[in-house]
Amino acid sequence: MVGGYHPGRPAEVILPLPEAVTPVGNVRSTIVIASIQDTKSDGDYEAYVRAIPEEHRAELLSPVAGTWMPLALATAHYRACDALGYPHEKAVARGRRAVDRIGAVSFGTALRALLQTGGTPWTVAAQFPRFWARAYDGGALGLCKLGPKEGYVDVVGCSLLRIPYYRGALHGLAAGILNVFCTKLYVREERGPAGPDSMRLRAQWV
Repeated sequence: MVGGYHPGRPAEVILPLPEAVTPVGNVRSTIVIASIQDTKSDGDYEAYVRAIPEEHRAELLSPVAGTWMPLALATAHYRACDALGYPHEKAVARGRRAVDRIGAVSFGTALRALLQTGGTPWTVAAQFPRFWARAYDGGALGLCKLGPKEGYVDVVGCSLLRIPYYRGALHGLAAGILNVFCTKLYVREERGPAGPDSMRLRAQWV
C-alpha cells in the first residue's frame, strides 16, 4: 500500500483536536467570492442565482472582499451550489481550482516559503490549522500520522460539512495544497470523529 501503513500500527498524533471547539460562525468572503466566480466560469451563474434564497440573494451577489461573512450567508451559498446537482468529482475539482484562485491571498506566502525550503506534505499539513484560522472563525483541525507517507486530517465544528457540495470542495482544496509537494496523491473521505459537522480526509502520496 502507498505510504507503508500497517493496520495494526497505532496512529501518531501530530496535532490533537482540542477538547472544546467553538463552531464556525463566520467565513472569509474571499472563499465564497472565488466559489461564485467558478459558477461564472462554468456557465452556471444564472442557475446559481436562481437557487439562492431570496432573503440572501442581494448580499451574496455583492459581497465585500476580505471581510467575515456570517455563516448563514455562506450556508446559503453552498446550498445553492449543491442545488445545481454537481457530482462529487466536480465539487472536488472546483476545490482544487480554488488553490489557484485564492492561494495568493489565503496561504500563498506560507506555501512559497515551504517550496523554497524543500517542504513536504507533512510540513504543509502542519500549516493547515493556520490556513483554517485565516478562512474560518471557529472549528478546529487535528492531524495524525499513519506512516511515512500516509496520514489524515480531521475537521470538526463546521456545519457547512452537512452540505455535500461543500464536503467535496473542501476535499479538493486540501488535496490541491498537498499535491504541490508530492508526485502523486491519493485522498479519500472517511467518517468524521464528531458527527455531521466533521470530516476526516485520509491521504497517501509518493
